[in-house]
Amino acid sequence: MFSFRHPASLATLLFGFLLAAPAALAHPHVWVDYTVTGLFTGKTLTALREEWHFDEDFSATVLHDILGEKTAKKAAPPFSAAEIRALHDKAFENLKDYHYFHHVWIDGQAMTAGRVRDFTARRDGDRLVYAFTYDLSQPVDPAAVQVEIGIWDDSYYVDVGPVEHRVATGLENPPAPTCRIAIAPDKTRPIYFGSVFPPTIRIAC
Repeated sequence: MFSFRHPASLATLLFGFLLAAPAALAHPHVWVDYTVTGLFTGKTLTALREEWHFDEDFSATVLHDILGEKTAKKAAPPFSAAEIRALHDKAFENLKDYHYFHHVWIDGQAMTAGRVRDFTARRDGDRLVYAFTYDLSQPVDPAAVQVEIGIWDDSYYVDVGPVEHRVATGLENPPAPTCRIAIAPDKTRPIYFGSVFPPTIRIAC
């Protein structure tokens, strides 16, 4: 167990040693709003296309610490390819050890962790935005099985949830018009000592 009595920076704390934080520090210190689009190939769900919008304070800290003071200013030009690589390598890739906060269940059984590809980043005003695709470890047919996907930090150091007023962003190439995506509080998998019901994405056809 690591100690965080003197963290070097919020960026290092979050992405370097995030889930080792003691319980006393586990209430949210960072906020992420996400959008999700389910991607189909034929009849099967194969991936999720996502955007993560970070809160202003964390965005400023990450950009300052990783890209420098000039780049941290919101009037700076779009990120270069090298800057996007730096954000990926220094402020995102470490989450691989925690499956990028993804939890996937098929008929209630946990699925093996998937992988992330096509990472990029941009600014949205004062907020840092990550965009990427999360590939499921295997294709699933929502017409045949129950598909549930949670995107949350078990330690609740980061509060991860859908963008306000957007319940879900939809499905791409669904096999039938009856396919639906919805996000609702998960009453069966509470976190933070049972006091928080994180949102779970459900996809059905």
